[in-house]
Amino acid sequence: MISKANALLKIAPSTLGATPTSSYSSLDGVCIDPNKIPSATNILAVHGLMSMAGAGLCAYHGWKRNENYGWTILWSLFGGVLPPIALVVALLQGFGD
Repeated sequence: MISKANALLKIAPSTLGATPTSSYSSLDGVCIDPNKIPSATNILAVHGLMSMAGAGLCAYHGWKRNENYGWTILWSLFGGVLPPIALVVALLQGFGD
């Protein structure tokens, strides 16, 4: 039976600073410890929180800047899809000014 670590990921030795395991006879691949890989659930949760915060903050910025529903919706979408970029642009424009 293949171990859980072997079944999860076989990658090049130079990637992610991984070390070869004893299950391989050469350095053609390594196994990554699954306990050290961030789970997809954590990544999605962080991205979801960033998207919600970005959408809300950018909607506020869009309304204060333009006082127009169309721009508010566009800023909200921009903040929800690309939160880091949208928030930097909003700050550079003078958040809410």
